[in-house]
Amino acid sequence: MKIFKSDSDCYRFIDAMWFYSKRFNVKLFNYSLMSNHFHFLAKGEGIGRFMKALGQSYATYFNIKYGRRGHVFDGRYNSIVITKEEYFRGLQKYISMNPVKFMKNMPEGTEINSSVQIGDSKFFG
Repeated sequence: MKIFKSDSDCYRFIDAMWFYSKRFNVKLFNYSLMSNHFHFLAKGEGIGRFMKALGQSYATYFNIKYGRRGHVFDGRYNSIVITKEEYFRGLQKYISMNPVKFMKNMPEGTEINSSVQIGDSKFFG
């Protein structure tokens, strides 16, 4: 299912992402949005609360806008623990390239959002 059907959906999600990242003290390093999923590279003690608030907020917006009911996202978010700087850099690259890979499987003329790297922050230290 498409979770971002318009540019305004993407802007709403990004605005909520920044709001809740500050509220729950989550540092974002990268993100990318595609029409049916998204990726974050983030750290912080409040990631669980951040994801819950972001998901609930966006689902409420999306369901009202499109006259829907029920879940927008398919299950709980996935997360992994990063223990090495090299793995962190690899994930940055993956997140940056995911929209390009995703676009190859999309019909011609389909718009997607690209990836954004936020600064050149170090994950460790």
